[in-house]
Amino acid sequence: MTGFFTLNIVLWRMTLQSHLSFCQASEKEVERAIKQAIEEDFGAAGDITSRAIIDSSTTIKAEILVKIPGIIAGLIIAEKTFKFLDPDIVFVHLANDGDFVKENTKIAEITGNAHAILGGERTALNFLQHLSGIATEVSKYVEKIKQYSV
Repeated sequence: MTGFFTLNIVLWRMTLQSHLSFCQASEKEVERAIKQAIEEDFGAAGDITSRAIIDSSTTIKAEILVKIPGIIAGLIIAEKTFKFLDPDIVFVHLANDGDFVKENTKIAEITGNAHAILGGERTALNFLQHLSGIATEVSKYVEKIKQYSV
């Protein structure tokens, strides 16, 4: 029997900002970074905890919530992280890269295989936190130099 659970995946820190475009990295570079990050987290064994306690046919719904206000960056990479583990994952963007979001804003919903979602959670959030942090910090400098013709 397939269960359907709701799981909140929380984005703990967002302190920086950048106006860098996802397009600046090639598809292959992004895929390589995702693969390397997932392998670092799990090694060859994969997510043994999820496999031990959750049936492989279980479907869950997760949401990514922002805990600190800032600029979102990396949603496309987060989506690609989940889809790397399971191409059938449904990732719904509720915000866009470059958006300023307030605390407790839901920026994405992910539905699909529990093993893939739980397996990709840490990696996806690491990418989001790092890129959103850069985006938020850079936006502070952009704001400060707006008055000059740079």
